[in-house]
Amino acid sequence: MSENKKPIRFKALEVGAIKPDSTLTKFKIENFGPVKEGEIELGDITLFLGYPSTGKSYIMRSLYPVFVFSKFGTLFVPYYREFSVLIPDDVQRDIGYMFGLSYTSFIAHFYEGKKILKTQPNDEAKKYIIDLLRELVGDIQVDDNNRIYYKNDLILPAETSAMTTELTAMLIPLLDIKTPAYVFIEEPEAHIHYAYQLVLAVIFLSLVNLGYKFVISTHSDIFAQFLGELVKYKPSKEKILELLKNVIGDIPPTFDKMTARAVEALKQISLKTYYFTKEGKVVQHSIDSLIITTPGISVEVMNKLFDWTIDISSRNDC
Repeated sequence: MSENKKPIRFKALEVGAIKPDSTLTKFKIENFGPVKEGEIELGDITLFLGYPSTGKSYIMRSLYPVFVFSKFGTLFVPYYREFSVLIPDDVQRDIGYMFGLSYTSFIAHFYEGKKILKTQPNDEAKKYIIDLLRELVGDIQVDDNNRIYYKNDLILPAETSAMTTELTAMLIPLLDIKTPAYVFIEEPEAHIHYAYQLVLAVIFLSLVNLGYKFVISTHSDIFAQFLGELVKYKPSKEKILELLKNVIGDIPPTFDKMTARAVEALKQISLKTYYFTKEGKVVQHSIDSLIITTPGISVEVMNKLFDWTIDISSRNDC
């Protein structure tokens, strides 16, 4: 190895099982993949922000195995999660090796989660997730061959909206995860309308109330800023429902329970946000600044696009 090159190292300062209300796990990162340096402390919800290829997913995939063999439930939800809904189980198992441990594990939890969906579990968290899932995506069914249908076997997953398959893929594997748990999710806002990204933020908060912790990478300023606003201002259940009604119209009955759980979680929640820079640093981002602007996402890009448009519109040589 060249003397000028440092070895790739990943230092865990505090590794191991922790309780949701105890000291959170801390990690120090040095020359690991795209990240040159940074420190991360996991909260009840931890957001990874920044441009593509700055190390967000790379670090998430490296954190995930740390918790796999702990006493906590652990789940990694990859960005290609919709495959789990669209492709049959036997094919999933055959191609799982192509995507590594995180995807193979995800498919196993999704498979078992579908079995639980067919039952009437007594577990409070499982009952809540099933009710939420059915009200968000419609009448979801699992047949004797463990295949998913909607609307009483009339609609195949490929015939539904992208949002339906995304929410199905995110929520079903949670049924097979014991709590307290760490759940790592890549870009949960993918294929989900801005209005329902607000709903998604409230869903995650409500699940924190049931023992889940989330580490999330995101490119959505709407999702990130709304989480920041909820954590900072801690609005009442009525105020949150007022917003959701304004943006999506009629809301299902489960939203009342969902919002109540979210408000309870907001009383003591820890939200950590980190910005992965193009220079390879991981910088903690305060909640106050998160509310004003989310770095590396659409506002920053739109400002640059605006400046570029002004420039070319004022020139004759473009």
